[in-house]
Amino acid sequence: MKIDKKILLRELIQKVEENINVLTQLEEISNKQLTVTPANGGWSIAQVIEHLNTYNAFYMPAIEQALKQAVIDKNYNIFKPGILGNYFVKMMQPQNGQVTKKYKAATRHIPGNAINAIVVLEIYLKGQQHLLQLLEIAAKYNINNIKIPTSISSIIKLKLGDVFRFLIVHQQRHFVQIEGILKANKPQLV
Repeated sequence: MKIDKKILLRELIQKVEENINVLTQLEEISNKQLTVTPANGGWSIAQVIEHLNTYNAFYMPAIEQALKQAVIDKNYNIFKPGILGNYFVKMMQPQNGQVTKKYKAATRHIPGNAINAIVVLEIYLKGQQHLLQLLEIAAKYNINNIKIPTSISSIIKLKLGDVFRFLIVHQQRHFVQIEGILKANKPQLV
């Protein structure tokens, strides 16, 4: 499967902007709603966002460094997903607005219990704004050739285009989770 790079980046930018819109709605709810864990177990909304922050903290500097070292190549406009990158994206992709399969987070990505929800949301917003900048910058490069180590292992590297796709689909997955938390916590918060 080959994808026009400009179309891919535009779609990814749109998804990040949608995430930012949801985040601004989350900023309107109470600290209690952000930090209460669902009665059926799992993370609070703030913990979910902190989990996403750990991914941003790992991948943003890696992407930035790789882009600084790469050679500008505006002429290569096709992106071909890698086998492993495509696998990770499909693994995280929500199906029809639902998370169908749960995965255990790697230890480095498990959020703590004592979280300042306001700070977590601010950090996430800054991370999303940074991600938008990186997506814009990436338009100047061949996103097939730039390789980024994964947070699983520095030995495993993915194409930059796949890393962007993974990061954003992973965020979408967790925003589905946040919707579920809000629904589950409604009776608890009345």
